[in-house]
Amino acid sequence: MANRKELLEQLEAQARERYLQLQSADEIKAFLKENGAYQRDIDRIYRTVNRDVRKEFSEQVEAKILAGETIDQIRPQIEVILPDDILDQVIGSGQQLANRAVQRKVNQLVDQGRSVQDIVKECELPEVAADSIIQWVEARYRQLENQEVEEEGGGAGSIALGLVLIVGGVVATMASNSIWYGAVIYGIYLVAKGAISSR
Repeated sequence: MANRKELLEQLEAQARERYLQLQSADEIKAFLKENGAYQRDIDRIYRTVNRDVRKEFSEQVEAKILAGETIDQIRPQIEVILPDDILDQVIGSGQQLANRAVQRKVNQLVDQGRSVQDIVKECELPEVAADSIIQWVEARYRQLENQEVEEEGGGAGSIALGLVLIVGGVVATMASNSIWYGAVIYGIYLVAKGAISSR
């Protein structure tokens, strides 16, 4: 069994090399089959290689964007390695990862009480515009305000809504042939949550 596992690991490494040499999925799968992989192994290996290579390159794009490179600088570095359709997906995914990383940093800086100007100055990158950063700052402020409102008056509101759901769920259950346990359970949860936050 260990020999089979080692064989599959070797085939996966070779499939990765062939993937990076821009071989098609059919060519890679044919290579795997010729070298002793079963059909279930072929599909799994190809999916794993496809996912891992895309993830690896997306993370590289993310790192380059966070280091201050532009997409125009990044594209030539990886377009010789990946086909165009995958390249576009990897760049898009890497850009999303970079945006999320910057947004997390923006949230931390807002939580620390930093000014909008300081946050923009610290977080702005060629591929992350000041407008986006300002939107994230505003969204974080709204989120924090909503949390404060919920903490201050959320107890009574949660209890009231929970009671409405419980009563509504019981009435709907009695009036129909189906049991509305979801509404009742969620209502109980809200009542308990409201009671805890009121203390």
